[in-house]
Formats: sequence, structure tokens, C-alpha cells
Amino acid sequence: MSEEVPSFRIQGFETKEEQSRAARIYLGGRGISQPNTPWLTAEFVNPLFLRSACLSLKREGLKHFPKGLVGTKQVFSFYTRSIARNLGVGRDGSDELIIPTNQALAAIAAEMATHRRDFVPHMDAIRIIGEKFHAFPTPPGITWLDALQRSGLFRLDPNPRGWDADPFAIPDDIVRFSFQRLQDHLMASGLLASVNDPKEALISGLLQFVHDGESIHGEWAGLTDALSVQLPEKFNQELLDLLPGDINEWADDLAVGNAFIESLRWRSNESFTERTLEIFNAFLKAEDEHFDIVIQVSASAGHPWNARTLHKKLIDRSMANRDAYWTVLVNGLPLGEGDTASRLIKWSALEQSDYTDPEVQHLCAITLTWFLTSSNRELRDKSTKALTSLMTRNPSLYSKLSQSFYGVDDLYVLERLHTAAYGACCIRNDEGILRNFADVAYKAVFNREDVPASILLRDAALGIIELAHARGYLPTTVDIQQARPPYTSKVIRLAVTEEAVEKATKRAGDSEIQDSCAQWGGDFGCYEIRPRVSSFVNVSLSTAEPLTPTERYEIFEKEVIDHCPLRVELLGLMRSFAPNHFRDLALRRQGKASADYSEHFRDCEELLLMRLSAKEKSRYRKEYRPRFNERDERPSPLPHIDVAAAQLWTAKRAYALGWTKKIVPP
Repeated sequence: MSEEVPSFRIQGFETKEEQSRAARIYLGGRGISQPNTPWLTAEFVNPLFLRSACLSLKREGLKHFPKGLVGTKQVFSFYTRSIARNLGVGRDGSDELIIPTNQALAAIAAEMATHRRDFVPHMDAIRIIGEKFHAFPTPPGITWLDALQRSGLFRLDPNPRGWDADPFAIPDDIVRFSFQRLQDHLMASGLLASVNDPKEALISGLLQFVHDGESIHGEWAGLTDALSVQLPEKFNQELLDLLPGDINEWADDLAVGNAFIESLRWRSNESFTERTLEIFNAFLKAEDEHFDIVIQVSASAGHPWNARTLHKKLIDRSMANRDAYWTVLVNGLPLGEGDTASRLIKWSALEQSDYTDPEVQHLCAITLTWFLTSSNRELRDKSTKALTSLMTRNPSLYSKLSQSFYGVDDLYVLERLHTAAYGACCIRNDEGILRNFADVAYKAVFNREDVPASILLRDAALGIIELAHARGYLPTTVDIQQARPPYTSKVIRLAVTEEAVEKATKRAGDSEIQDSCAQWGGDFGCYEIRPRVSSFVNVSLSTAEPLTPTERYEIFEKEVIDHCPLRVELLGLMRSFAPNHFRDLALRRQGKASADYSEHFRDCEELLLMRLSAKEKSRYRKEYRPRFNERDERPSPLPHIDVAAAQLWTAKRAYALGWTKKIVPP
């Protein structure tokens, strides 16, 4: 039978990204704006929570979640309050049942904590909840437990131990909270309400039951997560510091370590202390994967570790020290679907709305701008596009970011920041954004003595100004001539010697930069410096543009040859008798031998020279004769930058920026 009937396995939403995407689709289907953060809390991906919250919002006539849902307690408070206002017992829309509802939830959780179990017998739950609603008449035909159960706060389950106790008795159902995290946090809150000394409580008191002295009991892992959030919120102390024994051993315990890391996502902003940071840095030093916590909390308004704090830590560091601390970690960020950096970029680029908090947009923009230090081109490109999207939605960000990053010593950051702004101008292209952005670009890049020496930066900033000028929106504060080249930047002298680079290498304690930039076969020299530098002409823009060889030949013919038919004929014969590799190749393919016309060429050349003046002969030898040389003996079309000199200069410059073996080990 099983072989004939087809079977299907439904996986559901397994990954966090699948769950988050499903929640966003559900919210969109109900016409409700998403919460003002790139990351949904665990509650928002719980189907029951989401449905109940959305129904409550609908009954309230709202299309968006309230601002400030930061921390698990605030999310739960919003949830229970929304349900209490819409219990469907004749008092919907009022606040009358909020207090008894919260008291009933706390009483059930306290009962669970007292008996060290995750359920309450059905009849006990009816009694406990009824006592909390004693001031209100019981709803017709149902109990107050039924009302709370129908609203999604509780569920009825079969008693797992009922049949074991008496196989002939009909076991009473048990009551549990509908989803575990609410239960764990309410139990933790109930337990901590009677705790004055949390360390003593964990060693031998009220909280000792969650562990055996060496590890957390598996059945209380969820409660441990809740304690990791609530202990710092109530006592400003970390669970890791309060457990008995060696903190390092507890940190290695998967349940405790994960509980601490997860608590950083959902605890209240006020519960972060210097000790919290110290412990987190120890975790981060051991495992780089914890770095995504820094990215997540960076977008949290009011958080002590958010992007404003991050900016203060990074902006005053030199590029080398900042790269060692920040960029190395950023370069290692995974960019797969659902990864933290990708989530921040996607939210910033695609999920803005009229209800999005401008402060959260600003925090995300700061973090995205610091992503631009990365040498990971995919991360840099996607961050640039996300910044463009944020600036399009919130144009005030360009001015704020330009001021904040004005003094940063990393052109990677500045050129992409202004490129993102240029993109926003091209997308919106209206007076409001063009006037504002042109003024910001001019002040940040051109209204200064030292215009930053970056072609991309100058081009992006000038593009904003030129676009505003073309549309007639250029503000009077902008001097467009000063914004246009040439600029007064200090001329780069490519005069660095190999000896100078060797000395810099010794001071740095490592030759990796020298090897990559200036040595034969070095990757950076071959694949980055050479392709970018070799096309540059070594001629100042302030001088006349040099003639190409073809242009010199044409001028010579016009001034010396064309006025005399005999000269024209002789020069034509010379060109036909000159070596021609393509003609010879064609003859060989036809099986014919190529002819030697060198003697004919010399005869025609002598006849031509006999008809030229001394001055014309000099011009011929200097300006035209090289045309008939072998290809490798002809002069370079134009004077170009010396690539080898540029490689040495780049290596010396990199060492001068401060990279050493000590700061950035190989």
C-alpha cells in the first residue's frame, strides 16, 4: 500500500530567512507596514504571534506597528496589551482588561515556576485566571481562561503524565502558553520578582534548579535564555558572572554562551554595561562569527552599541589601525541570503516606507558607509546601491554623512559615498534633491584647498553639480568653475627608488606589500596597478595636448609634400615599397615568395630628399622617417606613465599609510 500511495513531505519555513520572508509577505498581504528595523524579533516570525498582533492592529484601525519596539519586554508588552484590548468579551477597544490580563499571565507563569514545570493543570488555571478577573463578570458561556485561549495566549494539551498515574482515570488537560518564549520570559520575571541576590539564588537558592553546577539542564534552556536577558535588565549583572565556578567553563557551555549572544539582540538598551562589552569582546576574539551582532545592533535606535558609537570608534583611527580592527572582519562577512550584512543591505535598498524611522535609516546609512572600507567589491557595490536607495527616500542623509565622514582618511569611503549620492540625484532628479546635494558636494569636495586626489570622487561630486546646473537648480553658493578641473592638487612624483621601498619593508617587518605591488609577478601590480596606470599619458593637462604619430605624419605631408605632385608620387612609391608584413603573409598563403623592394625604396627616398630643402630634410628625418621603421623601433604613440615607477610609488605609499606586520599579520 505504501508503495502505491504517493507521499509528500512538507518542510515548512526552516531557515531564519525563510521565516522572515514569510512574515513580511504575511504583513504585506494584510496591508501592514513592517516594523522599523532590518531584523524582525523572534516573535514576529511566530505565526500565532503575528496573526494575533495583526488582528489586533486591524481592530484598532492601524496599518503599522508602533515605533520603539526594542527589546523582548516591549514586544511582549505590545502583544499582550493588543490582545487584552480585543478579547471579544464586550470591552474591545478599552484598556479595562489590560491589568487583569497581565496579572493572569504572571500568575500562571509563577505557578509554573513554583512547581518547576512548564504547564498548569486545567482546573488550576481556570481558578487562577478567574481570581485575577474577579472584578469583572464572567463572559457568557465561557471562562476567562477560554477567552484568553481563544485570543491565542494559551493552549490546552493532553496531560503527558495523566495515564501513567491512573490508567482508568480520565486525565485532566493541562494549560501551556501558546508560544515558548513568552512563557520563558514570564517565568523568569516571576522568579526574579522574589530574588534580591541573583548570585546566591543561582548557587543555592531559587534559581539553582536550572543547572547542575557544570551545565544547564536541557529542559530549562529557554528559561536560561530569558534569564540572560532579564538579569542584566534588573540587576545590571550578566548570567555568566553569576553562575558558580569558572566563567570560562560556562562560556564554553553551548546553552550559556548562546544565551549570552542572543541576549544582546533582544535585551533593553539600558542593560548594556562595560562588563557586557568586555565579555562580548572575549567571545568575538574567540569566534569571528559573533561579529554579526555588531552589525545588527548598529541599526537599533538608542542602543549603546549602535552605529553612532561604532562611528566614534572608527573615525579617529588611522586607516591601518581601522582596517586591522574593522575591515578584516567586514571582509569576512558572508553575503548569502539571510546573512546579516545582506539583510541590512536588502532592507535599506528595498524595504523603505513612509513609516520607516528616519533615525533607523541614518544608523543603517552610517554602517553601510563603513562597509565601503572593504576590499570585497561585492559588498562595496551592494552597500553603495543601498545607500543610494536610502538617500533617495531620505535626502537629508547625504548632508549628515558628508559631515560625519569629512575627515576620514580612506578614499574608498568618500568616493563611494558621493557616488551613491550622485545615483540618488539621477533617480529623483528634482529641484529639492539637486539644490541640496549640489551644495553638499561642493562644500565637501571642491570648496577647499586640497581637493581629494581621487578621480572617482571628483567625478561623482562634479556630476551632481553639473546635473543641477543643467537642470537650472544650481544654488548660488556653488562656484561651478572652481568645481571643474584642473585642480591644484600636488603633483605626484614617481621617483621612488627600490632602495626606499626596501627600507619601508624592513620598518614594516614584512615584504608582502612590496611583493604584491612591485615585484615581478605580484598580483596587485599585474592585475590592479598595471591595467589602471598604463593608459595614462604622462602630460600635464595645463600643457598642449601632444600630437600622435599619425597626426605628425599628416601635418608633414600637408606642409612639405602635398603642394608638389612629384613629391606626392615619390612618397606614394616609398609607401608601396616599404616593408609590409600583411602583404608578405598573403603572398605566403598563396605559395608565392615575397619580393624585396628595399633597393627601390632607397632609390625613391634619395630622389625625394634631392627635392627637399635642408630644413625639410631635417623635418623628414625627425617627423616622418620613423614611420618606415620596424614596428618595435617606432616611437611610442604618446608618452605614458612609467608603470614600474608607479608600482614602486604604490608600495611605498601603502607602507606610509601605516600597515605593519604587527598591525595586520600576514
